Amino acid sequence: MRVLPGVGNYLMGRDRGRWRTGVPHYKGVRMEGVYRGIDIEFHEAGGALEFDFLIAAGADPRQIRMAWEGIQETSLDGSGTFVALAKGGTFALKQPLVYQERDGKRLPVRSRYRISKRGVIGLELDQYDAATALVVDPVVAYSSYTASEPMGITRPAAMAVDGAGNLFFVQNVNGRVQVVKLDPSGVLLLSTVVGGSNGDAANSVVLDAAGNIYVAGYTASTDFPVVNAIQKVLTPPSVPIGTGSDDQWDGFLLKLAPDMKSILYSTYLGGSRADEVQGIAVDAKGSLYGAVSTKSADFPTTSGAYQINAGGRYDAVIFKVSPAGNQLVYSTYFGGSGNDFPGIRPIAVDGAGNAYIIVASDTGDIPVTSGPIGKEIDGGFRPYVAKLNLAGTALLYCNYLGANNNSYPLGIAVDEAGHAYIAGSTSANDFPTTEGAFLRNASPAPDADPGSNFAWYVGFASKWNSQGTGLIYSTYAGQYANAAENVALDPSGALFLVGRALYPFPTGIPRALFGIPLDAFAAKLNPAGTSLSALLFGGSDDDVGTTIALGPNSRVYVAGNTYSSDFPTTPGALQTVSPTRQVKSFLTYLDGFEVSMAPCVTSLAADTSPILPQGGTRNITVTAPGNCTWSASASMPFLRITQGSTGTGNGTVSIAVDARRAGDNSVQSGYLVVESQMVPFIQPPWGQDGSPYSDVDPSAPFAGHVALVAQHLDLSVRPGVFSPNAPVTRRLMARAVISSLLGTDNFQSPSNPYFSDVPASDPDFRYVQKLREAGITAGCTQDRFCPDDVVTRGQMAAFLWRSLAGERFQVAAAPTFSDVPAGHLFYRYIQRIRNWGITAGCTAATYCPDDPILKWQLAVFLARSFYTPR
Repeated sequence: MRVLPGVGNYLMGRDRGRWRTGVPHYKGVRMEGVYRGIDIEFHEAGGALEFDFLIAAGADPRQIRMAWEGIQETSLDGSGTFVALAKGGTFALKQPLVYQERDGKRLPVRSRYRISKRGVIGLELDQYDAATALVVDPVVAYSSYTASEPMGITRPAAMAVDGAGNLFFVQNVNGRVQVVKLDPSGVLLLSTVVGGSNGDAANSVVLDAAGNIYVAGYTASTDFPVVNAIQKVLTPPSVPIGTGSDDQWDGFLLKLAPDMKSILYSTYLGGSRADEVQGIAVDAKGSLYGAVSTKSADFPTTSGAYQINAGGRYDAVIFKVSPAGNQLVYSTYFGGSGNDFPGIRPIAVDGAGNAYIIVASDTGDIPVTSGPIGKEIDGGFRPYVAKLNLAGTALLYCNYLGANNNSYPLGIAVDEAGHAYIAGSTSANDFPTTEGAFLRNASPAPDADPGSNFAWYVGFASKWNSQGTGLIYSTYAGQYANAAENVALDPSGALFLVGRALYPFPTGIPRALFGIPLDAFAAKLNPAGTSLSALLFGGSDDDVGTTIALGPNSRVYVAGNTYSSDFPTTPGALQTVSPTRQVKSFLTYLDGFEVSMAPCVTSLAADTSPILPQGGTRNITVTAPGNCTWSASASMPFLRITQGSTGTGNGTVSIAVDARRAGDNSVQSGYLVVESQMVPFIQPPWGQDGSPYSDVDPSAPFAGHVALVAQHLDLSVRPGVFSPNAPVTRRLMARAVISSLLGTDNFQSPSNPYFSDVPASDPDFRYVQKLREAGITAGCTQDRFCPDDVVTRGQMAAFLWRSLAGERFQVAAAPTFSDVPAGHLFYRYIQRIRNWGITAGCTAATYCPDDPILKWQLAVFLARSFYTPR
C-alpha cells in the first residue's frame, strides 16, 4: 500500500525493547487469505478506519462472517442497515456496497446482510459473474459513545512553533499522548505516541532553543515510561482516567529529543490525590517551570519555598525542574483556604527566571502585595496574578481584579519588560477597564447564575505594569457570549487571543439567545489595547478554539475542538474529511491574519436534464473568486468525475453517469460535492416499467425520486396510485419525515399526547408524538398540531433541516433567493437545504416559501435528504 509522509515513534510502557521508532505510515494494509480466496484491506477513509473484502474470482463470499465483542442487541432496519447496541452506544453498517469491475467500470451487485441467531453477520448477494473478482465495502454509518469515556476521543492540547515555522502539535488520542511535527506547509514529518496502559493526557508543550520538546499533563498509568525521574512511582490508586474516584492520577513531565525517538527525561509529579500539570514554560538554560492543579496535601515541596503546606480543597503548585530533569529546584503551593485553579495557559517566565502565575480563586485570604484593582470582593471567583522570585521563596507581587461577578483567567504571557498579559472570561458587567481601551462596556447578564449558561460570559484581556500594582490597559474582548481560552504574544506587544463565540464577534447584536452554534475565533489586540481585529470560523455545529501559537512571517496557528462535520478544510491538508466520531480536533493556519481555509465557492449550477438509465454526461458550473482553490468529489461509484476534479476560480466539473444493467429496476442516487456545496443525481431504473405508480410518468424529472422513496416508504393513496400533485398535510409530513429519519416504523413514542387535536386513537399519533419529542415541531399553537393543515415549502425546509441537524447551525449572510430575505422566518433553513443540494428553488431565483408543498416535491426532498449517499 502507498507510503505516506512522515514516520511514527511509539514509546509505550517501560520496556524499551517494545518501543518502536522510525515506523513508516501507510495508506492501508492488506491481510491475505483471511478466508479461502478472500483478502481484507484496511485503509483510511475520512479520518476513520474502513475495510474492504476483496473476493477473488471463483471464491465463495458466503464464507464471510462478522461479529463484534460487547454487543447486546443486533437488528436490521428498514433500509438494510445493520445496527448493533452496546453499553457504550451504537454501531451501524449501512447496506454494503458490492461491485465488480469490468472494462474500467464498476458494476454494482445488489446485496444484503443476514444475522444469525448468535448475532453473526453474513452476506447474501444477487446474481453476479462468479468468474470476476468482487469487492465488498461495508459502509460505516455512525458510531457513538457516551461521555463516560473522556479519554476515548481526540482533543487538541497545545502547540509550539520553532524558528523554521515547523509546528509541534500535542493531542490526546484514545488515552495516549501524541506529539506531531508538521512542516510550515502542513506536511507530516514526525509523530510520536507516548504513554502507559491506563490513560494519559497532555495539557502543554514547549520547545527550547536546542529543539528539545517538553510535554506535561497527567496520567493514571503505573507503567508510564519514566527516565531519569524525580518520582518513579504513581502515588494515587491506579484507576483508569474517567472512572471511579477523582484521585486516581499524578502529573507527568516529559522531555523528548529533537528527533522525537528518545526520552531525555520523564517523571511522575504528584501526591496521594489528584494532581494535574496544567502548563509549563522553559527558560534559556533549559530549566522547566510548571503550574499544577492539586488536591494532594502531600504534594512534594522544597525547603524554604514560599508556601510549603496546602491551603484548601484545591490549590495551585508552582515548580521549577533542573535542565537534567532529575531535581526539583523549587516547588511551592499557592492558594488560600478555598478553591484555587490555574488557568489553561497558567505560567510564563521572564528573562531573569521569574515565574508568573494566574489562578482563579474563590478565597479571600490569599495575601496581596497591593490593593486589588477594581472592587474588594468577598466571595466568587476572581483572577489573581502573582510573580514568584528566582528561588521560589517569595512573591514579588500578588494582586487580583475585583468585580461584581465571577471572572476566570485562562491564559498569561510576559514581555521582555516584565509586563504580564492575561485573558479569560467574566460574567461581571463592571470588570475593571481602562480609559481608551477597545471595549469598556459589555453585556453579560449580571443577575443570572454565572454557572448556568455560557451566554453569561464575555472575554477580557488586560496588560499589567511590571510592579503588578496597576493596569496599562484592560478591555472586554467582545459582547455577549464569548471566552478567550488562550493567548500568545508577538514581539511588538500585540496580544493574540483564541476562543469561542456564541454571537457575532466582537460587538454584534445577538440574534437569539439559543439555537446558534459556537464558532471558534482568533483575535489580535494591538499593543495599546485600543483596537481589535477578529476572525470567526467553523462549520454548522459547535467549534471552539482552545490553543494558539505564533510562527514566522506573521503566521498564526489555531487548534481546537469541533462538532461540525463540515468544518472548512483546504485541498491537500493532512485530513480533509470529517472523522465519524462526534468530537473532532481541528488545526488551522492563518497567514497575515487572513483565513486561508474558509470555503470560497460561491455557487454551483448543474445541468438538470433527467438522467437516462443508459447514462450520459452532466456538467456543473462552479462560480468562485479567482484566488479560490476547490476540489470536487462524488459520493457513489456510478458517478465518475471526468474533468474538473480540482480548480481555481470559476470552472466546470464534468461527470459521467454509468449505464444501468438491463433488467436492473433499482434507483441509484448520489451527490457531487464541491467544497461545502452539493448537487444531487438520481438515476431511474432500467426500462419504462420501473415506476411503482400508474400516475407517475417514468420520464418525469421527479420519477426517479418517487421510485427511490418508494423502495423505503409507502406514500401511496391506494395501491399503485401516488397523486403527485396532491398537497402534503402536516400528518403526512410527520409520517414521511419520522419514517425516513428512523429508517423504520418500529419505534416507541411518548404515550401522553402532546397535542389536543392528535389523540392516542389518531392513526398518525406515534409519528406526531415522535416529531414533537425530537424537537422537529412545537405544533401550530401551544397545544395543537393542526394535522390536516397543508405544509408550505418554507415550513418543509424547517422540518427537514431540524430532522437532519437540529437548530444549532449558521448560514452565509447573503440570501440565495430573492423572495427569502435574511429576515425571513425560514431563511436559515432554506439556505441550508439549498447549500446541501436538497432544493434548487421553484425557479432559478426564487424559492416560493408560501406555496403548498406537493407530494412529488416531498418525494424529491425526502430522496435527497435521507436516501442519497453523501
